[in-house]
This record gives sequence, C-alpha cells and structure tokens, in this order.
Amino acid sequence: NIVDLAGSERQGKTASTGERFEESKKINHSLMMLGRALNTFSDGKAEYVPLRESKLTRLLSESFGGNARTWMLACVSPSAYNYHESMSTLQYAQNAKAIVNKAKVNAMQEKLELKQLQQKYASLEKLYDAEKQKTLQLQLELQERG
Repeated sequence: NIVDLAGSERQGKTASTGERFEESKKINHSLMMLGRALNTFSDGKAEYVPLRESKLTRLLSESFGGNARTWMLACVSPSAYNYHESMSTLQYAQNAKAIVNKAKVNAMQEKLELKQLQQKYASLEKLYDAEKQKTLQLQLELQERG
C-alpha cells in the first residue's frame, strides 16, 4: 500500500469552504481513526483495534501487524507556522515505528497450489487420452461398417 497523507487539513490554514471543507472533515476523521489504530497497535495491549472505523484504516489493515512490510516517510517543516502539523506527523511516525509486523512469504501455500494444479493437469491429461482412444476406436468401427 502506498498512501500519501501529506498536506494540512486545518480549516484555519486552508480557508476551505463548501465541498472542499466537507472533504477535509472526512480526511480529518480518517486521520483521527488512523491515529487511534496506530495508538492501539503500538500499545500492544488492547484486544479490539478500530480498523473498520474508516476507509483509510480498512485499506491499511494489512499494514498493521499483518503479513506486510510497512514503511513510513514522515516529512516535517522547520517553520514555527507548521509546528503543530510537524509534531502530529512525528507522533504518527513514532506510533507506526512501535508496530511490529511479522511478514512471511506464503511459499507453503504457493507450493501446495502448484502441487494441486499439477495433479489436476495429470488427471485431465489421462481423461483426454482415454477420450482420444475412444474416438479412434469409434472411427475404426465406422470405417469397417462403411
């Protein structure tokens, strides 16, 4: 998954109105839910993780302790004007860093599927050969009669 969470969604800074303002509210909701999920996973204590609270957390669910490698690039600004956004980004990054994924290659499943496909191919090949023999036999019988 590649997700770009860049940009400020603060209404005061963006001065957004109307449809853009509604969109920024939805983005902020998704980011808040992502923050909750990150906090829950980084604690490692909670039994329930709110991954279905937003589309963003649902999309990123495999990246939270699942069978995926996760990488995060946190971009911050040295400007005092962007201090709060930079601190929030660094907190996200710190929580994401605390999540431990146990990624593994699904090689056993692939080998099993390959073996099953090879067996199916062999059985279909035998069936084809048997039908081919029947067809040849019927052709010979027709030639003898005709």
